[in-house]
Amino acid sequence: MQRARLFLYKPSVSIAQLTYSNKPLHLADIVCILSGNDDKFACGTDRLSKLDEKKKRTFLFYKWSHPYWKKAYLPPMAEYVIYGDVRNIASWKNLNREYAAGSVKQVIKFAEYKLGVPLSFAQGGNVAKFLKQGWSGQEREHRWTNGSKSRLGLYVKQSKSQSLSLRLHARAFPTKDGKPQQIKVVVNGHQVASWRMLEQDWFDATIPTKIISNGLLDITFVISDPTAPSEISESQDHRKLGIFAQEIIIDEIRRA
Repeated sequence: MQRARLFLYKPSVSIAQLTYSNKPLHLADIVCILSGNDDKFACGTDRLSKLDEKKKRTFLFYKWSHPYWKKAYLPPMAEYVIYGDVRNIASWKNLNREYAAGSVKQVIKFAEYKLGVPLSFAQGGNVAKFLKQGWSGQEREHRWTNGSKSRLGLYVKQSKSQSLSLRLHARAFPTKDGKPQQIKVVVNGHQVASWRMLEQDWFDATIPTKIISNGLLDITFVISDPTAPSEISESQDHRKLGIFAQEIIIDEIRRA
């Protein structure tokens, strides 16, 4: 059961009716609200109205355990930033940074990928360790996406920061109306391409330098109308198919 926290505040000279707000609060906001020293905290008189629910807030998460009572440091802490309402999971972003014993390190949760190496989706291929959710089982020459979103996760090392190219060799399962699928390519939360896919071909996207976060590439294919073969034929295949993926290559963009 989740319990909401209730914060009550009455200005010292207020005689107005009780009002309420659903704005999320941060500990720093509470200091501002309770302070009677505006010169020190620069909060102004209308403190609640100055709270910005869209500002970035930092949250450090850790699990306490008894052995840390006599330690010099808290348990390892994971860093998150929150944009917007703290109650909405979409407002949270994991920075994949861990603070432990006075140091900070980047937590790599994706397998390392060597730029320029083709990744095969065929049986015996080398893509399996990069697959996240939204992929169907292995088939002889390919894998299908299953559902409206399918993800890949890779960690890349670059000698210097520069944009990357993404190339996917694939075709699509048609929509219920027999039309091509519209595919959005999202990397680290940013859309980088939109493809109209049906026949087998190479599909290209550019990943800008500014969205490559510490070498982590969280790639999502968003399929407009994934369709089950059973919806358009007598097939007993109820998977929501989208992309028939055969090979993907990510590499640095080399300027002439």
